Amino acid sequence: MRTRLAKVLAVLGSVALAAGCSLPGYRFEGRFPDVSESGTGSDTVVQDAVADSASDADGAVAFDATSDVAMDGPDDADGAGGADASDVATDVPLDVLFDVPVVDVMTTCNPAVMPSMPALFVDPSAAAGGDGTAASPFRTISQAITAANAMSGSMPTIYLAPAIYAGSLRITDTTRALRITGGFSPMGAAWMRNCTLPTSAWLLGGNVEEAVRFSNNAQLVELERVAIQTRSSAPLGASQYGVFVTATGNAELQSVSVLAGLGGAGQPGAAGADGAGAVACDRVACERTMSGAGGVAGMAGASRTTPGTFTNSGFSPGNGAAGTDGQPGFAGSAGGAGTLLMPSCASCDGDVCDTTCGGVPAPSCSGRPQRACTTSARTLRGSDGQCGCGGAQGRLGQAGGGGGASVAVFVAGGGRLAIRDSSLQSSDGGAGGSGGNGGNGATGEAGTAGVSQSCNTRCTSGWSVCNCTTEAMVTANGGTTGGNGGRGGNGGRGGNGAGGSSFALVTSMSAVVSLDRVVLVSGAGGAGGTGGATAGATGASGMRLMY
Repeated sequence: MRTRLAKVLAVLGSVALAAGCSLPGYRFEGRFPDVSESGTGSDTVVQDAVADSASDADGAVAFDATSDVAMDGPDDADGAGGADASDVATDVPLDVLFDVPVVDVMTTCNPAVMPSMPALFVDPSAAAGGDGTAASPFRTISQAITAANAMSGSMPTIYLAPAIYAGSLRITDTTRALRITGGFSPMGAAWMRNCTLPTSAWLLGGNVEEAVRFSNNAQLVELERVAIQTRSSAPLGASQYGVFVTATGNAELQSVSVLAGLGGAGQPGAAGADGAGAVACDRVACERTMSGAGGVAGMAGASRTTPGTFTNSGFSPGNGAAGTDGQPGFAGSAGGAGTLLMPSCASCDGDVCDTTCGGVPAPSCSGRPQRACTTSARTLRGSDGQCGCGGAQGRLGQAGGGGGASVAVFVAGGGRLAIRDSSLQSSDGGAGGSGGNGGNGATGEAGTAGVSQSCNTRCTSGWSVCNCTTEAMVTANGGTTGGNGGRGGNGGRGGNGAGGSSFALVTSMSAVVSLDRVVLVSGAGGAGGTGGATAGATGASGMRLMY
């Protein structure tokens, strides 16, 4: 076991020394060809997604048979031509943390190599209207792909001048096999091999999730000697993929460096609206139970306690759940009934001046006409006291969104991808969004007392003027004050989102992927959203994930 481990460390150490630089703390997976093994496939060294102890962080090797990811033991470690007692017969549990260099793992560059025909050439700085020849290159890769699809004969190669190719590369409509390569520079009408740069073309993803996408290309498309980089960070909740291969994609990466930027932070949940005013209620009957009680607060939404997941469509962020609305406050208790006075009120109904004085003609009345006053009896009652209606409820807080992922290479469904002499690096996943606070419930209304009512008890006729004179008054008292309405319940807080994942390579179970001398470096999973009782989960991370 120790002999096998020494071999692995020696190979990995040679890769690190060749780079001349390192990024402490990054995780690593390397695949290296078997040597004289009777079995098939390549050996694998895999670092845990999470270090098991503090001692691992210093680069020391620690064995932990219970939780470390196992290394595939070789079938024939000693090269004797078959498995024997000296070979490692089973998987070896490892926990290795390397200071892994971010390097272009390129093959030897021969400056004498010339472009092979048929060929098309691309140079963003060339004059417009080029025909794709070495002397008159196209200005865009898409122009060259369109021209290549129209060509017959053997597989063409598209040569890219040293430049930054902004935007994204979509290989979605190729009808034939082709090769796209950097590593050459225009020298007048000729193109020469450029060995001064590890890569001579940068393909930068634009305002999209993938820098390079392969789909609907059943014929193989090779991408060589280029560096692929997404934007440095993604919008809220968005994921980033350096290379995305769908189920119908067929591609090969040769001497390619891929860097995926930071996943987008999760969308913070919006706060719920505060309750406004009181809810409608029967202010006289009011509530018969729980008079004046406050409304029950809404339930908090669940935080996402597991990382987001990958499907053939890409990464699905781990969103939290929204809270629930609070309940309205209850109306107050009923007020007292108003006083009832049975028929005892006199209404002065008449309003006509008589032109006679007891039947005697008016002139004998010395100009004093008499008012004819008629009355009618009625019942009088004060109004009942009224309760206050309960306050409106606070509305729910919205869920926090999950953070986006950072994935250097993603291969979905039955996609086919071969990677050789390349490096794949992902950045940190986006932090999960915090759930929004629930809205506050509104204060309930105050109860009111009943209104008193007054009336005449007797009316008499007046003299000299036409009116009825009120000689007595009576009052029916209003009912006692009803109870105040209860406060509305607050809305529930939204749940927190989980952090986004970070993987150098993500593949589906049905994808066909091969690796040969490939360095994989991953960032960390994004932190989960905080706030409330439960934080969101930290995003998953590691060198490779197979879903």
